[in-house]
Amino acid sequence: MPARINEDEAIARLAAANLEPLEPYKNVSTPWACKCLKCGKQVSPTLNSITSRQGGCGYCAGNKVDEADAVALFERNELQPLVGFPGAGKPWLSIHTKCGREVTPTYSNVRMGHSGCKYCIGNILDEEKARTLFVAAGLLPLEPYKGALYPWRSIHQECGREVAPKLNSIQQGQGGCTHCAGNAPITIEEAAVIIESKEFVALEPFEKASVPWKLLHKPCGKTVFPTLLTIKTGKTSCRYCAKTFIDSDDAVNELRQLGYEPLIDYPGSSVPWKAIHKECGKVVSPYLTAIKRGTGCPYCTHQKIDVDEAKKLFIARGLIPQVPFPGNNRSGWKCIHAKCGEVVYPKYGDVRAGSGGCKTCAPNYVSPEEAIEVFRKAGFEPLEPYPGSDVGWRCTHLACGREVTPRFGYVKRNNAGCAYCAGKLVHPEEALALMIKAGFKPLIEYPGSQVGWLSIHDKCGKEVSPQYSSIRVGGGCKYCSESAFNYSDPAILYLITHEEFGAHKIGIAGAEKNRLEQHRREGWLLYRSMAFGIGEQAYKTEQDALSWFINELGLFPFLVKEQMPQGGWTETVDATEIDLPTIWSKIELLSKVKS
Repeated sequence: MPARINEDEAIARLAAANLEPLEPYKNVSTPWACKCLKCGKQVSPTLNSITSRQGGCGYCAGNKVDEADAVALFERNELQPLVGFPGAGKPWLSIHTKCGREVTPTYSNVRMGHSGCKYCIGNILDEEKARTLFVAAGLLPLEPYKGALYPWRSIHQECGREVAPKLNSIQQGQGGCTHCAGNAPITIEEAAVIIESKEFVALEPFEKASVPWKLLHKPCGKTVFPTLLTIKTGKTSCRYCAKTFIDSDDAVNELRQLGYEPLIDYPGSSVPWKAIHKECGKVVSPYLTAIKRGTGCPYCTHQKIDVDEAKKLFIARGLIPQVPFPGNNRSGWKCIHAKCGEVVYPKYGDVRAGSGGCKTCAPNYVSPEEAIEVFRKAGFEPLEPYPGSDVGWRCTHLACGREVTPRFGYVKRNNAGCAYCAGKLVHPEEALALMIKAGFKPLIEYPGSQVGWLSIHDKCGKEVSPQYSSIRVGGGCKYCSESAFNYSDPAILYLITHEEFGAHKIGIAGAEKNRLEQHRREGWLLYRSMAFGIGEQAYKTEQDALSWFINELGLFPFLVKEQMPQGGWTETVDATEIDLPTIWSKIELLSKVKS
């Protein structure tokens, strides 16, 4: 863990943020009463927020507003508040002293330079100005003006029809007459012509274009309810012909063709349909759409288990059940193995796949005595009874004294199994010691070997986030590094693969550099690459992808330094564990988050 920040250092950080303490320092997460040396106001930030550059003074940052300051801002903009300050983002009832009207601007908008009077900037006009605009657009109002957002009954002088446009539509340059623009309501005669052209016959009177209309579709003979707007826009208006709907008779025929006999009337595509699967005779309740997509009978595909059949299978294998069936693969089924008399707990899926069901009689069975011998020979002392070969066994590694949980198969094959000694795990205290030795002062607790660790680089004094894994193999500060990669210039992120090594690798390079050519000479082939405007974005996307490899997928660096003389072995993964399209999809997602 990072060393606790003492009061002298805390006060120094406060001073750097132009703050002066008004009370003794407690800790990094407790609000600390201070005086802002810029504006003179009292604030209470935490030292954590100041260290992470989230700001110290809320007033100077614009996150807090003093009422006296707000009133002064309004008065400078010729606004006289009529009520108390409601908050920065809420309307504030005021008088615009220039025109004398009541207005409700927000403090935030006025602070950003917006005018506080919607009348004076033309958002709302009085009736005389509004009437002038309408007349200029060829419209003669028939009633008093209500406001810019209200329809205003008028006569369009060019065609003589009555219309009701809004003032704000006229201000935006839109025409005022829907008839002349072709947007007028459709007449009954026009509607009849439209549906006839699309091979529909009306079964009820036409109401309006946006209301569902009962029609007969001539090609299929089905009754449908499209809107005239849908038909007019050319979209497929018959849901039967568009295959988005099916009637009861057609559904029954389809179900029978797929090998099922319905037991109830068709309930709809989104409701389970009780039926008999003809092949196995079982009663099931599938969705018609699921069967059409290829989903089979749950019994025939072993998603559901017939308890009587499961019991017959176990007895045929010499396994005598002692309790009711627990379910498919959920837990072992307590049985007595007739051959040896042992109580065993085989899973249904394993027995169905050919397993004998008795680990004592199995040729690959590992006894607790053998497991203890293998582990002790490899330098591990078990801390609990042997859990089985497919489960991590909690032990102490005698060489380093740490607690680890290797599996039997790995320890037997490799005579090893300590993730700490292999460099895959690291104790936080050791990680801190290495960072300090490398010239970094961590600002947060150890986050993991493949996650950026927010620190101060002693040499340049800048905040950086190197990964522990990078520092362990000789990495350092990206600002002080003599690497050719420039975090401010355009860059690319690339994904390459090596068939002989059986590995994939991600990496970054300057847009004008020959990094990919170096890899190509060593047998690497480019899969995809992505361009970034600045190297910092490419770097962050690469680091997030590497973190995904380690923390979510458990994929550690696959190659060793000797296999990549051109460098970059720490960004490699086993090609048998993940494919290139999956990696690239994740990179595309992470790049969008960063952009």
